[in-house]
Amino acid sequence: MPKSPPAAATPTEWLLARIAGPTRAAAILGDLLELSATRGRLWFWIAYVHTLVSLGWRAPVAFLCAYFFSSWVATAGFSTLRHLFGFRFRSSPGHVFHPALHAIWHVPMGDSLIALWFILPFVLVRFGVRDRLTWLTCALFLLTIPFFSLSAAGVNFAGVVTAATVLAALCLRGWRRPMIVLVATVGPIAVAIFFSAKVWYLFLSRGYGYASPQLQRAMTLYRALELSIAAIVCSSLYRRLLQMKPTDRSTIA
Repeated sequence: MPKSPPAAATPTEWLLARIAGPTRAAAILGDLLELSATRGRLWFWIAYVHTLVSLGWRAPVAFLCAYFFSSWVATAGFSTLRHLFGFRFRSSPGHVFHPALHAIWHVPMGDSLIALWFILPFVLVRFGVRDRLTWLTCALFLLTIPFFSLSAAGVNFAGVVTAATVLAALCLRGWRRPMIVLVATVGPIAVAIFFSAKVWYLFLSRGYGYASPQLQRAMTLYRALELSIAAIVCSSLYRRLLQMKPTDRSTIA
């Protein structure tokens, strides 16, 4: 019976394996330890930290971009994007909110469409503009543009076309794996968006106002948690399904 691969022997190798993968991490660490025998421990730690930053800077920067973009969309960004794409309210006199606002939450895949706007900056920074997952996310984002109209026709059109595109991509061999990664990443955010109204109601029912520090802190932590889960799912599945396996033992550039 084949033996399972051994776990990382040290915290340094474990941390590096989270970024570069177990096989490559072991090779990199081996090279660093070999060179440190003549260059010293200080050189080892400087080179180790440099390796962590050079290999892993994209993940935290992508997370921060996704977090701040999602915070902006949740406040002023949604209205700004609507006007950017030329959509305007046509509210009747005496109505503060447009009736179509109430239809937004009843559209099939509505929460998933909103989640795409949050995921786009993450995959754009995390994997780059040439990655197939980034192309797919950008394409689906463009399909959600009618959603900004907040009209029944626009939001339903966006939902139906997006659903059809997802099904088509799952049927195509070249796009199946990127779509699986994207759908799995959308899932945690869509679920969190669905339950966010309940979190708001919980605080409002206890007497906290919309602008209360308690509610704002709770929603900040809530958004950070949902994006953290989505980022972990996306990075993990990307490594398993889409990342090219190293073909050589080259480690340190």
